[in-house]
Amino acid sequence: MYSYFAKTNKNSNAVSSKYIHVNNFGYNEDIEKMSVCREHGRVDFQLIYVKSGSLFVNEDDRLIVVSAGDVCLFRPYEVQKYFVSEGKSTFFWVHFSGTEAEEMLSFFKNRVYSVGAFPEFEKYCHMFVGTLESERKIFDLLCIGGLITLVAQLQERLCFSDRISNDSVRIRPALEIMNLECDVWRSNDELARLCGFSKDHFVKIFKGALGSSPHQYYKKLTMDKSVFLLKNTTCNISEIADMCGFDDAFYFSRVFKKYFGVSPSEYRKTLR
Repeated sequence: MYSYFAKTNKNSNAVSSKYIHVNNFGYNEDIEKMSVCREHGRVDFQLIYVKSGSLFVNEDDRLIVVSAGDVCLFRPYEVQKYFVSEGKSTFFWVHFSGTEAEEMLSFFKNRVYSVGAFPEFEKYCHMFVGTLESERKIFDLLCIGGLITLVAQLQERLCFSDRISNDSVRIRPALEIMNLECDVWRSNDELARLCGFSKDHFVKIFKGALGSSPHQYYKKLTMDKSVFLLKNTTCNISEIADMCGFDDAFYFSRVFKKYFGVSPSEYRKTLR
């Protein structure tokens, strides 16, 4: 597990009167069992890109899965509750503010978007490692210029995804609705229609991009969500089964045990 912060100033949660100002950025590599809870949010913007694993965003008691290849945006003063629950995750982040920040992000309408592999984001967070902070003016200009370029690349991916050959971007509409509503298992036909593909072509692209079928991906999302709920809530097994899209708690328990090797109740006991 490794974490990196570009700037060492203690309080990076600030508002700038400049056009754009980068407060801080960095990354968390192979991190596990991490949680962030900011009831009143931050005063600046936070943009997150998940490279591997997943984050769980708790929004109005609704769990949103931010999977590998997704970007997530928190605007100023929005409640920030996100967690790494099971397994390891790697994600990159940047905090920024400025008079034109909202206008620059006007295209970002949802909380989460799927953009696929985004090496530009990784490069941005890595490129300043070792830069001397004593060269403050140069450092700040590089941060600002890099962020504007990064947002432009993000907008291009979201607005012109049909020009991008990245398979995970081509199936973005399906991934978004699967992550946002993982308790509603949609058929391959329905998911394929969302992406403008035939069912067979959609399944082929999906497997090539994620290494699993849509059904297997749904199962992973619901199992990850169930683990989160077992760890972080007092809901009983029937309630958790219902929140994960299972009508039958006994069937949910069988699926859970086959996936993890223990039943949901046994798993919860180990936590105690």
